[in-house]
Amino acid sequence: MRYGRTHRRHSRRPVYEVFEPRRVLAAQALADFYLDYLDAEEVSTPRLADGDSIQQHLAEAHDQTGLNAVRHAYGFVGAGQTVVVIDSGIAYDHIALGGGLGAGYRVVGGWDFTEENDADPYDDGSAGSHGTHVAGIIGSDHAVYPGVAPGVDLVGLRVFNDYGAGYFEWVEDALQWVHDNRHAFPHPITAVNLSLGADWNADTIPDWAMLEEEFAQLEEDGIFIGVAAGNSFLTYGQAGLGYPAVSPHVVPVAAVDADGDLSFFSQRHQRVIAAPGRAITSTVPDYTGDGNGQADDFASYSGTSMATPYVTGASVLIREAFDFVGQSNITQDQIYQLMLQTGDLVWDDATGAFYTRLNLEAALDAIMPQDEYGSSAATAYDLGMLDADEAMGLSGLIAKLNDVDYFRFTAGATGTACLTLATDVGAAGWVAGASAGTIDPDGVLSFSVVAGTEYVVAVQGDAGLAQYNLQVDIEAAVIDWGTIDFANFENINTASAESWYTFRAARDGLLTVQAQFEHAAGNV
Repeated sequence: MRYGRTHRRHSRRPVYEVFEPRRVLAAQALADFYLDYLDAEEVSTPRLADGDSIQQHLAEAHDQTGLNAVRHAYGFVGAGQTVVVIDSGIAYDHIALGGGLGAGYRVVGGWDFTEENDADPYDDGSAGSHGTHVAGIIGSDHAVYPGVAPGVDLVGLRVFNDYGAGYFEWVEDALQWVHDNRHAFPHPITAVNLSLGADWNADTIPDWAMLEEEFAQLEEDGIFIGVAAGNSFLTYGQAGLGYPAVSPHVVPVAAVDADGDLSFFSQRHQRVIAAPGRAITSTVPDYTGDGNGQADDFASYSGTSMATPYVTGASVLIREAFDFVGQSNITQDQIYQLMLQTGDLVWDDATGAFYTRLNLEAALDAIMPQDEYGSSAATAYDLGMLDADEAMGLSGLIAKLNDVDYFRFTAGATGTACLTLATDVGAAGWVAGASAGTIDPDGVLSFSVVAGTEYVVAVQGDAGLAQYNLQVDIEAAVIDWGTIDFANFENINTASAESWYTFRAARDGLLTVQAQFEHAAGNV
């Protein structure tokens, strides 16, 4: 069965390939690149020998990259960041993309850089849907088709017109816009996705490259730039990258199938990060779906265009992890090098080389700290003997959603233990049962202690990860001697560093207190 077709190459005219439903394009002969669509059935859902489809849902792709394990362990969703999609626009009314445009919505802004030149980046062209599909891979919050970073904000910058044609001048303007507006939204722009490219296959940029200054500026800004490697491997038959993926200032992305091998169409190079890009189901505008007036449609497309937003979304989660552990001034190269170092190697017979496939679980595990304290009563971290009025404190991390930190201590005095918990990041609380006692409105845990007795307390995150500070104070109990005129107390034993007593004087006068210590020295 034929899975795809080779595009006819036009002299000196770059062509942009995406394996999606075919559209008949208008002339636009001078365009720099096109949304040159192919029939989805030819590429997106080929059949195996037993008749089963290789169509891949995002959830299955998330198993391949380890994202599902990451989500279960850490809960990262990309909150607090904004990703820019430079493409055909975004159908921002889609239920999985927030349902609207502007403040209070997931798609917080955008611009149309085509002939329309306005502030409405809606993906409404006759050759549209590509940008919406890309946006869903990054940030869909749908239960069945979740994106890589469903908590991220999105910005749509439209550089393909209604005919599917694009110009590098529009892309250049869009990149400059990103730099100028990187702090214009509630959350900073941290990543840009370009699932587009011109006909090229090399390891150096072409003479006509015109985006390098803008890329260099965004790289200096610390913004991650994911770019599709290109879909023309069958045309060239050798390693290389399209433009702008070949730019030294961006991260080029190749596509892999559901089995983890490189997709037959994907261009490839030693610099690439490969990610799921074959038959990926994601968001599309209603007019591409069932046209019933409900913006809730999904479709399955293939291409390095689909792999690129996966890696771009992954960069957001990696940045979120770096931020959690206190890493500042995070750079694109820092994220990229981590992807290279922790990725899986994939052998390619066609070029006789290994390429790096994204392993998001390994990447985040390399960032996140190991458990510092015991995770059960049996393995509780020992704070030792805590004497009265000698407060001790420490800091800790709830670095996984199921993490619980256990502590044990021995009371150095009979009295009350007061434990204070404060958080720098996230929220944390006491574990019921392991931390029996009373908790006041400020979260201070208090319970009675007996000198020489061991106690165990436990801390956990409140619906997320947390950085906390723990302080423990032992307040010695006060023994009431009642009303005293003259009294002699003998054989008083104490296992604590201090013992406190209270009494009421029977008459006015001078108080004299004298103590004799039999087995150890002391002071009154």
